Amino acid sequence: MNRSKRPLAKPQLKSVRKAVRLAQGPQPANATSKSDTLRAQDLLKKYPTKSAAKKAAVLSALHKGLTAKKLKKTAKTSKRTNVGVDAESPPQSIHTEGGRWMKTLVKQNLLKRNNLNKRLSKKSRP
Repeated sequence: MNRSKRPLAKPQLKSVRKAVRLAQGPQPANATSKSDTLRAQDLLKKYPTKSAAKKAAVLSALHKGLTAKKLKKTAKTSKRTNVGVDAESPPQSIHTEGGRWMKTLVKQNLLKRNNLNKRLSKKSRP
């Protein structure tokens, strides 16, 4: 019943390959290679021009919307609650831990000086 699969002998394998090759027939002279992937524009060529134009408009609108979404997602957002206010003015809720959110320039400079002193003292240690 279940015979073990043995490879064909070389002459038999050669004749099988030759039969397959001859059955395919000669290739036409103007044969061009085509890819397996289809573009949207190629799919739209099957339709009449009006519906193709409508589909192209829908595709471009979809592409535009997707790029806008991607840009919005990757854009840097401000942590300020009042976006329209000048950048030098303090925000509505002030975070005391960050130098950017200090109320006055005096406090900002003091914080910068303290941070610089800490960094320099760390570097000078042996």
